[in-house]
Amino acid sequence: MRFLILLLVCLVSNSLNSQVVGNSHGIDASIGQMHSGKNLRLGYLVQKNKSRFVIGTKFHLNNPDNQDSRNYAYQYRFHAYRPIEHFGLYSNFQARLIRSKQNWSCWLRFDAEMGRLGINSVYYEKAYIPEVEGPFTWTTPQSEVIHDTIYPSYPLSRRFEQKQLNLTHVQISISLLLEVSLTEQMKLNIATGVGTSLVHVPFQINYDSFNNVDTWSFEGLYWDPFNPYLRLGFSYNFKKKEKTKTATES
Repeated sequence: MRFLILLLVCLVSNSLNSQVVGNSHGIDASIGQMHSGKNLRLGYLVQKNKSRFVIGTKFHLNNPDNQDSRNYAYQYRFHAYRPIEHFGLYSNFQARLIRSKQNWSCWLRFDAEMGRLGINSVYYEKAYIPEVEGPFTWTTPQSEVIHDTIYPSYPLSRRFEQKQLNLTHVQISISLLLEVSLTEQMKLNIATGVGTSLVHVPFQINYDSFNNVDTWSFEGLYWDPFNPYLRLGFSYNFKKKEKTKTATES
């Protein structure tokens, strides 16, 4: 994580230095689906010829429906428990591949984002059948238990929540970006691609509502090799000030 922050600082320093010699600059904004979930982005954009550099902040959007139907451990499960956890960093580099005369262009984008959040998941796990597997004690309210429609006395599954805190999440992605010019300064874009994610989980003790016991998670680094990357956004380039000739120049 420290290496990524240092890399972002070096990149933005280079782009700010290049902006002094006359490159166009502006703002970059988007909404998208990432490994951690949905987020909003707002950043500073610097463009020079056929390349761009963007750095900014992201705002994580908590998922109000945390029911886990696909049994993901981390994908789409991230949750900001504190206001500061909504915010993170992002950066990307773009290289233009195609520029059309019909006001559209195609770019190759390398993207990285980082945040520190928690996990909020809800699972429905198989429940014991007393007549078959012996007696057991419910640890969740009966309202959260799903029963068989033919044999209502047979519970099929029960609700179980998983919460973890202070996870560090990094996603690095590559995508193709299609950009359409709405005006000379305003441009609409959509990007789709694939990413890979790293999740650092610190040691912590959690409450297991399924078994009514405390559990612990060991510190570790988890890698998810293939993640979604889909973003819709716009960019706005500020007009460059035209250089006025002085009396000596004329």
